[in-house]
This record gives sequence, C-alpha cells and structure tokens, in this order.
Amino acid sequence: IYPMQIICTSRLSSKNNLWLKGLTDNLKQGETVDRLLKEYRRHQNNVLYKSAMDMIIRANRKIFREEKSKMCEALRELFKDELEAGIAAGIEERLPKAVEERLPKAVEEYLPKAVEEYLPKAVEKRIQEIQQKVRQEIRQEVINALIADYMEEGFSTEKILGKLEKRFSLAPEEARNCLERSAS
Repeated sequence: IYPMQIICTSRLSSKNNLWLKGLTDNLKQGETVDRLLKEYRRHQNNVLYKSAMDMIIRANRKIFREEKSKMCEALRELFKDELEAGIAAGIEERLPKAVEERLPKAVEEYLPKAVEEYLPKAVEKRIQEIQQKVRQEIRQEVINALIADYMEEGFSTEKILGKLEKRFSLAPEEARNCLERSAS
C-alpha cells in the first residue's frame, strides 16, 4: 500500500554515503566519526547538516562520550557559536538572580574590611587634594594682593612681572597670566 525503500546502511560505502551511514544508533568509533566531524566543519552553516549531526550525536551519545577526550576540542570547535550563545543566554538569565542572592552576604562580609582598609586611604587622598587646592588659592590671593600693592605704588608692568617671577619662581608666561587674572 505504501511505497517503501529499505536501506541497509551497513552495506553502503562510507565514501559516498557518509551521512546515511551516520544516521544510526550503532555508529562505530574511529574513522566514520572523524570523517563526519570533518565534513560537518565544512558545512556547519547548513541547516540540513546541523540537523543530521544533531540526530547522530543524540543517537550515539555513548560513543561521543567515550570519544570525548579525543573529540572534545573538535566538538567545541564545531559547536562554538551555539555553545557561546548558550553560555551567554545562561549568564544573562542566571546572573541577576545570583547577584541578588549573593550580594547581601558579600556586602556583609567584605564591606567592613573594605571600609577599614580603603576608607582611610581615600580620606587621606581627598584631604591632600583639598590642601593642595587651598594652597593654590592662598598663593593666588597673595599674588593678587602683591600685584595690587605694586600697581598702587606705580610699578610698571615689566617690573611687576619681574618681581612675580623672582618671588614665586614663576615662568614669564605664568607671571603674565597671574597679572592678567588679577587685572580682570
């Protein structure tokens, strides 16, 4: 009633019928498996080859496990994109929950240590930054006051610049900038 064709895969030549011979749950270790993997590498973007390889691996899990040490790197290479996508999806799915579960304990455990070790250093650094800024502001105020005094006494611009360069060890350009800032 139904037209049917029976294929005896054991009688097929593996040279011309590699994929048909591979569609069995009784795959033999060795050359056939290696050839399947090599052939799959060449066509790994083809949906039909992916489907066939998926069925072959599922049907022959035992052989692929036994060959794992030998084939592990080849399988990783073959399924690299799929594995990476799966890993990324797993991370995206599990990471928020893992962080939510572990963060309170981590904070409880590490925060006191961090505060004890790093806070004094951070405070000291900030104090030094503030002190440096205050020193610069005070220096600028002293320079401004001297410039105002020199101007009141009628000193020429060149004489004021010379005094600033000498007294504060300023480069000529720095002295000129200070004079211009003070005048504005």
